[in-house]
Amino acid sequence: MPLPIDLVLVRHGESESNLANSLDRKGDSRYMTEAHKSKHTSEYRLTNKGIKQAKAAGQWLRKNIDGQFDFYLTSDFARAKETAAYLDLPGAEWEIDPYLVERDHGEMDGLSNTEKEVLYGKDYRNRYIHNFYRRPPNGESRLDLSLRWDRIMLSLSQRHAEHRVIIVAHQSIIESGLIRRLHWTIEDFHNWKKKRDPKTDINNCQIIHFTRRNPETGQVIERIRWWRTVCPWDKARSDGKWRPIIAKKYTSKELLKMVQAYERLIGK
Repeated sequence: MPLPIDLVLVRHGESESNLANSLDRKGDSRYMTEAHKSKHTSEYRLTNKGIKQAKAAGQWLRKNIDGQFDFYLTSDFARAKETAAYLDLPGAEWEIDPYLVERDHGEMDGLSNTEKEVLYGKDYRNRYIHNFYRRPPNGESRLDLSLRWDRIMLSLSQRHAEHRVIIVAHQSIIESGLIRRLHWTIEDFHNWKKKRDPKTDINNCQIIHFTRRNPETGQVIERIRWWRTVCPWDKARSDGKWRPIIAKKYTSKELLKMVQAYERLIGK
């Protein structure tokens, strides 16, 4: 079964944890209070800025996507449900799916950068090495997230193949969706993360739209082949252009060239 004709992903608006972590990375730990750290990540709410972002996203969706969605799905975390509500989409009735929640960072959740460095030292400093496969202590790897994402997509293909679906979720699970839908290798993903291209970065309330409908002709095909991304509260952060999706194939020579980046330790 194919995926929905239109699959729209929306990252939640700026949350209390987003703001606290952003400031902490700049050396300002004013919000890293005991009350903040004692909260489970599922309980963080939107900031006032996050609410404005969600309203802007809703306005863009109502203006640029004709008609109602057929199915509305949101993560079970408070910041995602709050974002879904503030989108204020006509006729929306949301289903909540726990498989859409943010990546579990385990014992590192809620800690400041300084605390992570003191408690986890080398493990924390090496967090970007083989990041796709690495699990934080008692947490999830990005591979784990991809398996969650595939389970959600399987359900949608079985229940909503001919529908228009909207999902409100989180940065890491949406990134898993990009990896799978854009047919990225792990190297492609890491290069994209390093580049931080403002035209495709996943900001708070970023809208990512995948479709099986040809944007020029309106013809619906069997597989998702086009995507666009929009930052509705700051249009300078994205271009909104439709991009084709091309599943790259690799020759034997290309595969060998890839693996030659790794030193052989045995068999010289």
